[in-house]
Amino acid sequence: MDRFVADNYKTPVICDRDKNSELILAGVFFLNGSSDEQPEYNGINHLIEHMVFKGTKKYSARDISFKVESLGGYLNAYTTKEYTCFYIKMLKENFKKLVDILSSICFEAVFNENEFEREKDVISAEISSIRDNPQEYLSEISESCIFKNQGYRLPIAGTIDSVKGIELNFFTKYYAEKFGSYGYFGALSGNFEDDELEYFVSKMPYAPFEEKFFKKEDIIIVKREFEIEYEQSYLSYYLNLDSIFSEQKYAYYLISYMLCESMSSRLFQRMREELGLCYNISSDVTLYRIGGYLSIDAEVNKSNVSKFDKYLLKELEILYKKGFRKKEMMSARNQILLNIKYGFEGALNRFEINAKQFMNDKKLITPSEIEKKVLQYSLNDLNLIFKKIYEQGIGICKTK
Repeated sequence: MDRFVADNYKTPVICDRDKNSELILAGVFFLNGSSDEQPEYNGINHLIEHMVFKGTKKYSARDISFKVESLGGYLNAYTTKEYTCFYIKMLKENFKKLVDILSSICFEAVFNENEFEREKDVISAEISSIRDNPQEYLSEISESCIFKNQGYRLPIAGTIDSVKGIELNFFTKYYAEKFGSYGYFGALSGNFEDDELEYFVSKMPYAPFEEKFFKKEDIIIVKREFEIEYEQSYLSYYLNLDSIFSEQKYAYYLISYMLCESMSSRLFQRMREELGLCYNISSDVTLYRIGGYLSIDAEVNKSNVSKFDKYLLKELEILYKKGFRKKEMMSARNQILLNIKYGFEGALNRFEINAKQFMNDKKLITPSEIEKKVLQYSLNDLNLIFKKIYEQGIGICKTK
């Protein structure tokens, strides 16, 4: 495999060439996400993600569906807080035809009033369905409390009221003037030739990158119970971390694994296996450009919430005073090294890894370089970093 940034074109393209593959994956990443929005038009970037599939200057919505599938392609998109991606997986022999469709969706969308109103209804139903995934919903509404930055407090899909309140004229103007205003870049993975790379670049209009300003923020340490009823109680504990640009980010991942990101981890063994106080418990690291957090998430029987809370906070205090064990660090290291190797196995995984590395590090990092960063931390280093994280406080958000 050959990974490189083709930055000698008007628009940079992140390339991951694999001559043994039968497929090509092409995508465009716009540096616009929900963090760029205001409350009154929250969800507009996610709405754009939906609406561009409803028709372009060249293709109707029906054309897009039938042509892509008949040519052996799979077209999809997603929106995050910091960027929006459109991508297509395809058979190599139909590259140019499918790239034409992808390009038209990204840069030539046209909007119809009826389709616009229908899609707002679809997204409103999608927003309502988020409540069906309690932990995901708790994470979303917790971020509205733990961040100061208004954009990062907002949900990616918006609220029903904010989406319903977006009018077509405003939407069209925003799409023309704001979407892509920070620039965008392309990404190619698979068995592509140089002339296909050049063709892909030719289909993207030039847009210079505009450096965003990121003010580093610590999360707000809150204790919040939300008036939401589920059969079980859902709890999330938040510890403050630095941003995605932090030199310590790989230490954060190691600490999360040692806490409860695996079945052998400290909190999983103690809280679930030994004490039986929860149905499930896990941890995760979320890093944005302004800052981030380590979350510990649990599903707990309502009768056990107070006891769970007491014992969990006690375990974190013990870790603060006594530290992690060497065997826990070794297990976490090996789990992360496994995930690094596994992540680079699949084309779609590498596609997303490459894009994130370019956005955050301005270059591509090899698996061996990542492994070196993971292995640089001693047990003492990790215990000192955890102490500093712990001393900043622990936020708690939960459902009733």
